[in-house]
Amino acid sequence: MVTIPYRSGNKTAQACVVSVVINRDLAWVTIPGEPFVQHQLNLAEKLPVPNTLMLGVAYCGRGSPFLIYIPTVQAVKEGGYGATQCSFVSADAGDRMVNAAVASIKEMASK
Repeated sequence: MVTIPYRSGNKTAQACVVSVVINRDLAWVTIPGEPFVQHQLNLAEKLPVPNTLMLGVAYCGRGSPFLIYIPTVQAVKEGGYGATQCSFVSADAGDRMVNAAVASIKEMASK
């Protein structure tokens, strides 16, 4: 579970990020909401696993009360439909989820 602040107020949500590694060759990450494609690219770039997949709109059944767009920090700065109008999570929400997945996958892949 990753704590994600909202953009306004002091409210937070718990995002369920699930990571799986198969034979140190395939990493699979699920997150709630629709991530911008840059999150997938960032995830793959940071991992020692050759094949990396990110599955969005994946609800794990506890926490994760949002199925919304998960923009990049840059997209929030630029504004637009998925970045500012249809998303209420902090600008770094995607980075937080990617970083949690990277840490988890690196730990699993090292065993």
